[in-house]
Amino acid sequence: MSFSRRVGAMRRPWLMVAVLVSAIALMLGVTTALSSNKAHAEGSRDTLRPGCTWDAAAYWVQKCTVHSNAMNKDIPVQIQAANGNGNAGLYILGGFAGPTNSSGWIDWAHAQNIFVDDNITKVFPLGGKASFYTDWEKPSTSADGTQTYKWDTFLSSELPAYLQANFGVSPTNNAVAGMSMGGTGAMNLAAHHPNQFRQVSSFSGYLATSSPIMRMGIAGAMLGNGGYRIDQMWTGDRIRQNDPTKNAAAYCNTDVYISAATGWWNPQDDFFANPVYSVSVMGMEAVSRVTTTQFEGALRAQGINPTIDYPLAGVHNWTNWREELIKVRPRILQATQSAAGQGVPEGDKPLTGDPGSRSATVPGVRGDDVSPAAQNDAAATGGDVQRAVDNSHQDQ
Repeated sequence: MSFSRRVGAMRRPWLMVAVLVSAIALMLGVTTALSSNKAHAEGSRDTLRPGCTWDAAAYWVQKCTVHSNAMNKDIPVQIQAANGNGNAGLYILGGFAGPTNSSGWIDWAHAQNIFVDDNITKVFPLGGKASFYTDWEKPSTSADGTQTYKWDTFLSSELPAYLQANFGVSPTNNAVAGMSMGGTGAMNLAAHHPNQFRQVSSFSGYLATSSPIMRMGIAGAMLGNGGYRIDQMWTGDRIRQNDPTKNAAAYCNTDVYISAATGWWNPQDDFFANPVYSVSVMGMEAVSRVTTTQFEGALRAQGINPTIDYPLAGVHNWTNWREELIKVRPRILQATQSAAGQGVPEGDKPLTGDPGSRSATVPGVRGDDVSPAAQNDAAATGGDVQRAVDNSHQDQ
């Protein structure tokens, strides 16, 4: 063997070792980076995520700030991380009032304790008063000022990107639910983005919005609650494009749950506490029942069989909507393939305190596990110890 060949043979093992060591180092580096990114996105529900603070609602709810380029502003979002590393998400939309401090779903329906032990991230977008969670054709001019409303874009593009990066939520493994105006918005989002939402639920939503009578009713409600104008929201073909009943075929691959009561008061509700309010929520629920049954008929005409729930009694209020969210919980978990934990036995679990004056403000622990040490933790993280709720917005 020549000298050059002997040298090459001697070098070859060292070269192989060097290559092997480099490959292992590279693999370890990549794995560490991937693990770090995954941990950052899907950390424990005790982990505070970027742009978030612990919310006063406890139950591991975080209040996060998500920027919307489409609306050129920051949007507050309450988020309850999954109890595990699941990639499922549940968007829960509110009603007409569009509060920016805290969702009615948290303050009045206590949704934070319904899915608390489930492996699904719950998302409560705040704001969007009178928006129907849609992209408006024109800027909204109202008593609240001039606003750019691009809620469809935010909920289908901007927010999913944030959730994927920081909470590990897949853009294609989600459910969406809403009450009243939020029910309409949920149905339209599911129709327009079927790859994003596998399951959709409407509780007392208005699901036949393009009829002249319904447009008059919606226009009146918008004008009477801040001077919002329906002609700035939808005109022309977009009126039908945002009517769930006209888009029934779009739900052929989506699990659909719809509910609306009759408008008759339940025995536990006090009609005479506020008779004017009581009559209004009776009427709103009755109208929702009519449009929901119209939507059901349109679905069945397309060969789609929704899950329906039409209680004999119930009005347009949070008592009704909490019960419906509890009922649909198993379908949401099944559709998103998110393993259920202990959850809420028989669909219910009491909270301590009144929603208008409760002191359950503990980051990372249950609201009914308030200890002195935990309250100190809340104070240290800037959590409020009470949240006042405007009773006039109890139904929204």
